[in-house]
Amino acid sequence: MLLNVLEVAVKIVSMILVLVLIVVLGAGVAGAVWADAIMVAGMILVLAAFLWESGVLGRPSLDRQILKRTSRFALPAYSAGVMTYLNYRIDQFIIAILLPPEQLAFYVIAVEIAERIWIIPGAVGMALLPHLTNSRDRDPALAAVVARHTILWTGAGCLLVFAVAGVAVSFLYGAAFDAVATPLRWLLPGIFTLTVGKVLVAELAAREKIRFTLWLSLIAALLNAAANFVLIPRMGLAGAGLSSTLTYSLVSFVIVWYYVWETGVPWRALVPGRSDLPIYVGLWRRFRKIPAAIIPSLT
Repeated sequence: MLLNVLEVAVKIVSMILVLVLIVVLGAGVAGAVWADAIMVAGMILVLAAFLWESGVLGRPSLDRQILKRTSRFALPAYSAGVMTYLNYRIDQFIIAILLPPEQLAFYVIAVEIAERIWIIPGAVGMALLPHLTNSRDRDPALAAVVARHTILWTGAGCLLVFAVAGVAVSFLYGAAFDAVATPLRWLLPGIFTLTVGKVLVAELAAREKIRFTLWLSLIAALLNAAANFVLIPRMGLAGAGLSSTLTYSLVSFVIVWYYVWETGVPWRALVPGRSDLPIYVGLWRRFRKIPAAIIPSLT
């Protein structure tokens, strides 16, 4: 809870700093850089204060066994994160090579909008991983159940963005940015399919089965680059979006396959069905009861 409050506070303060430095003081790009530097320094000081208050901030010590075990897990995980980020952004480097600068700007906006949908699986995965690592006798199907419901939420978000992409882009950025809608729509299927992998990888991480993601991300980045060089000259920004969708889907498919192979959970556990309906019916009924419980107490 404390970390969530801190993260929200950081976003608010960061926005205020940007507005003051850029809009009020007219500092331009330098103001944005200073705002980011101030926020990073502030975060370090705040976290240090929390650690000091909790009594865990003290003299550093070296535990070779912990270092060795952590390195075996953390280094491959970090390297996989770097390769994953490269897979997410390599298309932008290729667009910068093949297309005019304004096309790159359009595509960057499309990516930023599409990846906001990943807030849903990102939040789910962040909450799921600590639970899995602290539950030795957990049911391995739990990650599949969570992924199944996350698919529904993310799918709804993707459908909504797909439907309103043209109108929303024109309203937010102006008619000059209408070209953003096309690559945005091509990106959405990949955003949807990779949602499954983003949730299931929490179970694999809890089992310390993370090394394969390094090679998977590297191969995906290379395939993404090759697909971009083939499709962008033929389809423009739509080709870049299609390339990302194909590689994201490949990554998700491999993660699903590895999860099923490692846990023995059938892949059908990932498919939403009628058995999920009572959960949402119950949530809806609870939601409808909230006003009835609040209004009497207010009167």
